[in-house]
Amino acid sequence: MRSLFSPDELQHLTFRETPRRSLSTTYLKARERVWQQKLDDAQARGLALWNGEIYTIERFIQRDETHLVIELSTCEHKDIAFTIDHTIQGIIRDYGADHLQPLCPHQLYSHNRRWALCIRSAGFSYFCIR
Repeated sequence: MRSLFSPDELQHLTFRETPRRSLSTTYLKARERVWQQKLDDAQARGLALWNGEIYTIERFIQRDETHLVIELSTCEHKDIAFTIDHTIQGIIRDYGADHLQPLCPHQLYSHNRRWALCIRSAGFSYFCIR
């Protein structure tokens, strides 16, 4: 999914980070089993996989006629791999809809098609247009 913002629109956007969703122990154990299987399969084929943290869009909030808040959270690549393997319907059935990762991954662009980058590392988050 992609969103494209004009210079004027960028002045009316606020990005707000929200906490990562809580995931049940049952979900996490199943996700780890699937991830380990994918790692083993990749290694057997001479490929490498790695986990990482990416931003998700939790929700859009329109404060008024001109201002939009985009709430961002994070998930891991493991969650995406697990969703593909287990299916959306399977996750809802087995763990509940609150275990789905919303709008993920999402690409944000400025009017001139420059990336809106979300940089994340330990204790540091930064959002910029490049």
